[in-house]
Amino acid sequence: MNGIQSLDYIPNFLSEITFSEEAKEVIKEIALSSLKELVISLAFAGITCLFVVTPIGMVTAIGGALLVVILNTFYKSLGGYCDLRLDEIQGIQDAEIAKERAFLEKARSFLKFACAYDFGTFYTGTAGVVVHESGHALTGLALTKGPIHVTVDPFMGGATEGQFKNLSSLGKLLGVNESEMALCGAGAAFTLIFSIGFIIAAHFLSESNPELSAYLNAMGLAGILTEVTYALSALFVTSLSEAAGHDFVALWAGGLHPIIPVVIMILVPLLVKGTLYVVDELRQNPSMI
Repeated sequence: MNGIQSLDYIPNFLSEITFSEEAKEVIKEIALSSLKELVISLAFAGITCLFVVTPIGMVTAIGGALLVVILNTFYKSLGGYCDLRLDEIQGIQDAEIAKERAFLEKARSFLKFACAYDFGTFYTGTAGVVVHESGHALTGLALTKGPIHVTVDPFMGGATEGQFKNLSSLGKLLGVNESEMALCGAGAAFTLIFSIGFIIAAHFLSESNPELSAYLNAMGLAGILTEVTYALSALFVTSLSEAAGHDFVALWAGGLHPIIPVVIMILVPLLVKGTLYVVDELRQNPSMI
């Protein structure tokens, strides 16, 4: 009987919970943001699944999408609490409150970074792999004849297979060595192009949509970091099995040292970002021209 009474008390207890208008607005924003993130994450997972051949790979892609949304919703909830608490203590002049305010502001910034970082990592492990392999596939279609098959293993990598020795007219025009070099470097090149596009978009959205801007920046930086790490790994390849299928080992064999693409993949985004800041400064201060 006591157990039944305890269960009957739960609805009454929940009905007594009230939220301020500010809290309701924060909850609404978190729910909407998480819903958008879920749709985009599942879209990335769905695109990835088109190239996944194993059930476990599909489960991994979809599970990764759900996991990143759940984790980021938790982070956003903590960030929402920080925002509400900061509103409560706004304008209060007190040493302890000042310490709390500083802590909450740092925590809020970290949580926003964590959300963007999580999503960027998820992107590089799913749709980012598709982008990389698409670079190989599209270049292969342009330079060679025969069918090309792309497979993706979420969060592990991918492979592009085809009859790359039978060159097309364009491939013959470039030459065998140049065509092979282009095929090997196309994956990283596509990733770099997409990453720069994300960084540019993030720059122009930084004021109108800060959250989306942070996510695009994270996707761009994560993509570049992944390719830089991949290129540097060529320096530590010690066996033929590791060398087989490694883009940057193949480029190295063709005469392009891995450090060269690493420098390019770091300098180009920095130059693009620097150019964007210079353009902004010139727009704000025309007298500088």
